[in-house]
Amino acid sequence: GGVPMAEPMVRATEQEVLDESADTPGLLNLNQAEAMAVDENGLLSVQTLQQRAKQTVKQAVRPDVSRFHHWESSLLRELLAYNDIEVRGANRAPHDFLVGVCDEVFAGKDMPAPPPTPTLQEIIALTRAARKIQNNYIKKKARQIEEQYKRAHEQQNRRLMGDRGVEPDLHESSGRRGSVTHRRGSTAEHQRAAEASMMSKCKTHARNARNVTQMNRKELEDEVKQEWHLPSIRYAQKFYHLNHPHKAGHDMKSYDYKKATLGRHCVIGGCGEQLDLWDEGQVSEFGQFGSGITNYFKFLKWCTWVFFILSIMNIPPLIMNSLGAGNQYESMSLAKLSVGNLGDSINVTSVKLPFCTAEDFQQFDCTIKKSDLAYYYSLLDCLCTAFVLVGWLWLRSFEKKERDNLDRATVTASDYTIRLGKIPKDTKEIELKGHFAKITGEAVADVFLAFDNAEEIQLYFKRGELMKERFTTVQKLRYQYTMRKKYGEHMGDDDEIDYLIKHRDKLSKKIEALDTERAIKVKTFPNAIQAFVTFDREVGLVKAMKIYSLSWFRKLCYPKALRFKGKRLKVRVAPEPSTILWENLEYSNFQRNIRKAKTSAVAFLAIIFSIVVAFFAREVQETALDKGGLAECPEAWDEFTVFEKSERVSSADAANPSPILHCYCDELGMVEQYNDALCKEYAKAQSIALGTVAGACCSVAAINTFFTWLMNKAAKYEKHQSMDSMEASVMSRTFFLKFVNTGCLVLLYNQEWLKTGLGISLTVDADFSKSWYETAGQSLIGVMIMTILSPHISPWMRMRSMNSKMADVLDKKVDLKGESADVPYYTQDELNAAFLGPEFHMDLRYSQALVNFFICFMYMAGMPIMPFIGCACFYVNYWVDKYLFCNFYRIPPQYSDTMGRLATRLLGFAILVHLLMSIWIMGNKAIFVSESFDAGSAVEEYESEYNPLKVHDNLDQRHVVPLASFFVVIVVGWFVNHQTKEFTSFTKNLINFITCGSGEKTDTLLSTMNTVEVSYTRARERGLIKGLNTYNILRNPKYMEAFNIDAEFAEKHKHVQSIRKLNLKNRTASIEERMGDDRL
Repeated sequence: GGVPMAEPMVRATEQEVLDESADTPGLLNLNQAEAMAVDENGLLSVQTLQQRAKQTVKQAVRPDVSRFHHWESSLLRELLAYNDIEVRGANRAPHDFLVGVCDEVFAGKDMPAPPPTPTLQEIIALTRAARKIQNNYIKKKARQIEEQYKRAHEQQNRRLMGDRGVEPDLHESSGRRGSVTHRRGSTAEHQRAAEASMMSKCKTHARNARNVTQMNRKELEDEVKQEWHLPSIRYAQKFYHLNHPHKAGHDMKSYDYKKATLGRHCVIGGCGEQLDLWDEGQVSEFGQFGSGITNYFKFLKWCTWVFFILSIMNIPPLIMNSLGAGNQYESMSLAKLSVGNLGDSINVTSVKLPFCTAEDFQQFDCTIKKSDLAYYYSLLDCLCTAFVLVGWLWLRSFEKKERDNLDRATVTASDYTIRLGKIPKDTKEIELKGHFAKITGEAVADVFLAFDNAEEIQLYFKRGELMKERFTTVQKLRYQYTMRKKYGEHMGDDDEIDYLIKHRDKLSKKIEALDTERAIKVKTFPNAIQAFVTFDREVGLVKAMKIYSLSWFRKLCYPKALRFKGKRLKVRVAPEPSTILWENLEYSNFQRNIRKAKTSAVAFLAIIFSIVVAFFAREVQETALDKGGLAECPEAWDEFTVFEKSERVSSADAANPSPILHCYCDELGMVEQYNDALCKEYAKAQSIALGTVAGACCSVAAINTFFTWLMNKAAKYEKHQSMDSMEASVMSRTFFLKFVNTGCLVLLYNQEWLKTGLGISLTVDADFSKSWYETAGQSLIGVMIMTILSPHISPWMRMRSMNSKMADVLDKKVDLKGESADVPYYTQDELNAAFLGPEFHMDLRYSQALVNFFICFMYMAGMPIMPFIGCACFYVNYWVDKYLFCNFYRIPPQYSDTMGRLATRLLGFAILVHLLMSIWIMGNKAIFVSESFDAGSAVEEYESEYNPLKVHDNLDQRHVVPLASFFVVIVVGWFVNHQTKEFTSFTKNLINFITCGSGEKTDTLLSTMNTVEVSYTRARERGLIKGLNTYNILRNPKYMEAFNIDAEFAEKHKHVQSIRKLNLKNRTASIEERMGDDRL
């Protein structure tokens, strides 16, 4: 009778126990239930035992007590993989999830054994398989991204253009797998893409289309009868934003020149922040345009900062020169700012201290001896030179650090590639590939050969230009016929149409003549001249350079294993692929030097012309000075009355004016001089002299502009093999020519042989004398003041012109439809060109900056106004270039730091030139004279017998000794440093020769290897390579446009000779099609 009563009691207790177990993980606690179900005899009922068995089964299948609970996640994943169970996201799955999966998979089965530990061979095989899968996945995703990228831009261009006849391939050259942004002339690439996009819509001008010289009459008529489409303004605006500097992002916001920060070299805090006059932080926003651009603006800021400090240091001598010895020159003369205003060393031996009165001192008359003043000037000049020297060493150090950091952080094709010069003529790519793979033990990704086909490439360039011109002519014809068709016959100009048809036919004949010339002159099998070997890993390049960095002894006994086909190889690190000028590779060094000599001869003739103009201006100026006399003003001249001064001056004959006439006339204003009978002729002569000096200054600026134009032309004529070497040559030679023309001509007036050769009679005083500062010195100051603004006038006017054209187009002031007048733009590329600014030439900017630095620093000792002019030059240069870069210039190429490093090295010579000029200025005894140190009878005997010029007599003056000593210290320090480096290098090479170690070049390459190691193949697939990612000439956008080929053709071929087969194929197809038309 007790059983029915126990059943509900057990159920209730079971529910309580289950509720309690939900809050308490682990084994189920049944003590309370059992206690409630025990009868009076102390035994459990049958129902209780059954319920306990059920609870035990439930506990066995719960997750927290699973049999897999103590297994690690990695072991669970291996177990599932070993049993072919695929679980998506297993690597990210939590442990409980994997346990539940294993419980579900192995439910009702015996406990599985742990998976066996794989062997080393199995791990290697699995790793290879995983890497292969990953690579294939990356390739697949890259293709998908590229296709999505192209489709997105096609849709965007369709929205912009509609049916305008422009193919949306503006961004095609910057795809993920194709050639990444072109290093030299990325904007030029966009421009060519825009031109090609218009031409590609034209059946007769598209790439791989039928040759225009093979068209029949009907095809020629149909060509011009196609509808003309007006260019798109929206497309031109998009082109403008794409090709002008802008911030990263889809909105392509332009830079605000006031807010854009360009960083500084010193990236540390504290002192670096205090010395940053611009407060522009550490990082440059222009970093995306390459280290060349960022270093250029930092170079300008460094120069401004240096000359700002020099200006502050030269304020005392500037005030002293202006007020110390009275008015030695006329009131408007710039020579008053020079040491010439202190008077010559004979008539003026002491000067008055400015802002000092004798009443304030009892035993001091407020004057100072010029010998003591000269000594203080020399010490100040040494202090300024030391400051510039320290700043120059600081600049070199930080530029090197920045360059090395950038090299390690940037992946380029040149990181994997070596360049071989003078290879055997019958070289094949596969042979070089096997040779370097064997000697380095590293895989070679690719090999590209350069051939002696310069003439063929040049002919292709000419053909491309003619094709563009022909396309523009066809577009003009289409415009004429479209207007007639739309508005009637009165809209067309028959004479214009006849002229355009004749011009088109003329261009077609020129193209046909070029094709014939190319077929005759071009070699069927050109010879290989150079090669570019690209390794798959960067360490392959380092190994190759190490193996071929032979000592002089090993070069004499060249190892047989290193020879290629029995010939020695000259191995160098390759330049970036987009900088290579393939059409110039076959020119030897001798041929290039001959061309350089010719261009240098033309520049020398230009300098001779500048000398003639300068000497003529000096002769006119000297004649004007004779009108007023050259004598010193009498003592106590200021105490004379105006009547007494007039009497002293008018006592001379009218034909021979008084030698002190200038003393009287210089005190009058320009108008008063013309009204005074005594000074009228003197005023006229002075006006003519000032005008002549201004004309001479303008001629200097004009000739400097001519030098710029000449060096640009010479750079192409001299056939440089790479753009880096071409730009460095243009920069250095333009700097030298401008420096000689601007800063050295004034030192030639005393050369008798030059005056005799030019037939000019000049009575010139000694260099750096009082009269020299009035003539040559004043002219030089005027030239440098003009330099503050003159280099920026031309680009500023060009910017105004471009903005005016853009405004006319955007405001619809010009008729693009041509309904009221002739359209100004017939093609899209013509309209794009109106929205495109000029290129940002780094070489010309560096050369002008060096000229300003050299001249202002060189003449600082005699003309303390020069640091102020230099500071103004660089300050204005920085802000003008920054403004024009943000608002006018196109996106620059990815300039390297080659020009920056060269410019910094040249600044070291400016320090030596400055010290030599300071010694000359202070020691020639024209302005300053001080006692000499006692050199002893032996030195005096040596001077009289072996030193007729008495150089020692000038150098041993007390105020010259600090300058001369400092110069000797710098030269000796440079010599010791150079010899120490040579000795260290020799010792290191000797040790490397004995121990078979690496050379200096190898150590440099090792120190600048990429921080993250990545293979060339992988970097190219993932778009990590900056700039052009291959040395295939056909993949270079510049040559693709000239050869009229597309990316698909360039991807499958690597030689220019392959284009001949393409042209032959097109010509054959054209002939077959024409034969078919004739049959019809």
